Amino acid sequence: MHFFSWKTRAGEFLIVPRSGGGWDLVFEGQGLGCYHRPEQAAEDVASGACYWPGALNPGKLGISGDLSDWTVHTR
Repeated sequence: MHFFSWKTRAGEFLIVPRSGGGWDLVFEGQGLGCYHRPEQAAEDVASGACYWPGALNPGKLGISGDLSDWTVHTR
């Protein structure tokens, strides 16, 4: 199993597989959305189109919308 991470000045974003299928976008332990494909999650967070609980716009953190730029981790 693998997952993806992107570190920013605000903290670390993760795209992790869901046990029932699909992918979760997570920031510092808080879920920001569920996706069918990890590429969708990367694109949404990079553009600021994902759920965000605070005033900071994740689209302004320099996150790449190209999943191949993210760090891949294997468990």
